[in-house]
Amino acid sequence: MKNLLFMAALMATTFVMAQDALTFQTPDDTYNASTTLSFNIVYTSSVDLPADSFEFHLWSISVPWSQGWRASTTNATMLPAGTDMVATMEIGSIPGDILNGSGNLMTDAELLAADPNAHGSATDYYYELRGIVSSVATTAGFTGSNPATSFIHISPSLSTKETSLESINILPNPTSGTISLSTKNGDITSVKIFDIAGKEVKSFNSVGNMDVSNLSKGLYLLRTNLGTVSKFVKI
Repeated sequence: MKNLLFMAALMATTFVMAQDALTFQTPDDTYNASTTLSFNIVYTSSVDLPADSFEFHLWSISVPWSQGWRASTTNATMLPAGTDMVATMEIGSIPGDILNGSGNLMTDAELLAADPNAHGSATDYYYELRGIVSSVATTAGFTGSNPATSFIHISPSLSTKETSLESINILPNPTSGTISLSTKNGDITSVKIFDIAGKEVKSFNSVGNMDVSNLSKGLYLLRTNLGTVSKFVKI
């Protein structure tokens, strides 16, 4: 009888176990102009995933349709097994033909004016982010399929130039609880925090012991009352 109960419990556990899967956190999103493109993925895996298990490719797309491959990245480190795990990826080697005069990734409007696909009569432009489950992942035992394409639009708001990023430091970074600013500028008295889509998610009237523990895992932008901007990762 005990053996039957054990087998029944084991079968029930197996039945509800989540299947391996890979998705973008949002299938269609707007990002702020920057020198890099950071985005979140959500995955479920029954095995640890070695570096280079997932590939992500950035394409420029025109309307009427044409496409041009622009850049790519992979997970540089091991991704641990788990259910609905969130990880931040970053494409850093953006080619010059889709960078604007400030060195940031072109907005949709700037893409249309530059016409990097050499379409000639395009009426609209945007980006696509495509994910691929590599042979590294399948060899490790991952059974999920390629995620649906993520349609990416770039907004000119909250442009994060590197000169601004050097002005302040966020400690600790990454963080799981609180953050503080390391700065000698006494005029910085308040901050606002934005997700990578440009949505304000928190604000503080101080620069020390700011509680971000309830934010989802991922990349965030912090802007001070003086307009300086920096990035931090919530883990």
